[in-house]
Amino acid sequence: MNVHLNAVASGSPTTKTVPAPAMPALKPWEIAEILLCRFKDGQTLDVEHASDQQFEAWCKHNHIPVNDNGVADWPFELRCKLINHCRYHGVWSALQFPIDFSLEREPERDTEELAAQQ
Repeated sequence: MNVHLNAVASGSPTTKTVPAPAMPALKPWEIAEILLCRFKDGQTLDVEHASDQQFEAWCKHNHIPVNDNGVADWPFELRCKLINHCRYHGVWSALQFPIDFSLEREPERDTEELAAQQ
């Protein structure tokens, strides 16, 4: 008998196979340049320069499950881990890059249009 069969026969736990990643991990300098947001004034915001609150908002917009109370600090290393985690598990294509705030409508305009429809 070979060693693996002996281990199984003796009740030893078998080795788990690790699934292959859906997409390869990005390097930090590649992640730094990914655009998260585009604003009305044409300005863009990348992963490296986003504030903790902006990165948290991007996560919520993309329905990325994180701590229920949010994450207080999003250091760049943690941002890289989260993005590569999404790539590893195959949800990368479902994420929105960048979130386009330049197309968002003004609330008072929406209210006027809603009133006109009634």
